[in-house]
Amino acid sequence: MDLPDVFDEWSWSQQSISSLENIVAYHLEAPAEPVWEDVHDEYPGCLGNNTSVWLCIADGLELTLYQNGDGQWVLASVPVKQEEASITGPMMPFHFVENDNEQVWGYFSLLNMGASKAAMQLEHAQSVKATESIETENDVWTLDNEKGRVTFSQQGESVIITHKVSKGGAPSSTLSKSDNTNESELPPLFNEWSWSIKPISSLNDYVVGYHLEDPYEPDWERIDFQYPLCPGGKTMVWICGIGEADWRFYEGKDGQWILTKLESDAPEGILETQPIKLYYDDSAEAEVWAYIVWGDMEHTKDMLLFFHNQDIQSFESVETNNDIWHFKGDLGRLTFSQEGKSIVIVHTIPKSPN
Repeated sequence: MDLPDVFDEWSWSQQSISSLENIVAYHLEAPAEPVWEDVHDEYPGCLGNNTSVWLCIADGLELTLYQNGDGQWVLASVPVKQEEASITGPMMPFHFVENDNEQVWGYFSLLNMGASKAAMQLEHAQSVKATESIETENDVWTLDNEKGRVTFSQQGESVIITHKVSKGGAPSSTLSKSDNTNESELPPLFNEWSWSIKPISSLNDYVVGYHLEDPYEPDWERIDFQYPLCPGGKTMVWICGIGEADWRFYEGKDGQWILTKLESDAPEGILETQPIKLYYDDSAEAEVWAYIVWGDMEHTKDMLLFFHNQDIQSFESVETNNDIWHFKGDLGRLTFSQEGKSIVIVHTIPKSPN
């Protein structure tokens, strides 16, 4: 890409943003820090600053300026008219390069390394022909049917996922993939344990799940034996399709384990970059979705704000800054609550009375 005017005055080098894939972007050499006053003067309506990722749509590009693991600032871009993401998952596209032989997409994951692989495996396991371990376990996936390869690399606090497809090989778009509190419907094994029913979000007492009381720690040997094909476990959300429902089991606040039920036919929500879905309920009063994310609270808000800033009417701060978003029209509200190591996002759309 040609550098936008304000950035064209600075000195850059071109290096790969991933240690596992050659996907080149601009790395700022001088000045060492962006001159944010100049950036804000040139792009006054764009999001982010010197403490978080900077996001902007300008000159037909979605621009991302972020600090990598070495503290160097990196400028990446995706064409606004870019076709749909090449692969689905809990991540945000932020860079795209193309040459005569191949196309390469770069994505920021919304999850940590282990959870990123688990979530992607859940969606795409049947398309993975082989895996390789270079920096971390199974961090390179070769896909079948000429769908290219996927890599997972840790770059500072961020996990960068790349997807490379050779020209002539099809982009892997084919990789895309209530009442939640009836204890009699708990899956086998889980129905042998003692549970309480409590909210999973401190900002939404109507969004509830099963909280494990006894035993305090799950018996993972028994779980793995009973459900050997279900991914996740001690360090990431456990996900399993049982009967006509998808179950999620994860560690919440104060180390308590939480089990949620999601009907397999639950509709998609409106979030552009969807984290792992935990919960869905459709009652006479409202339609409610809940999602789970691992990572930094402000970084998570910035990622979603990039896609939904035009939808927001106002913000409200209860537990953290701007942790409630009120959408325009009949799109309801979005809340963010820190629940132990995870962030629970709840989207509520009230229904108009008859």
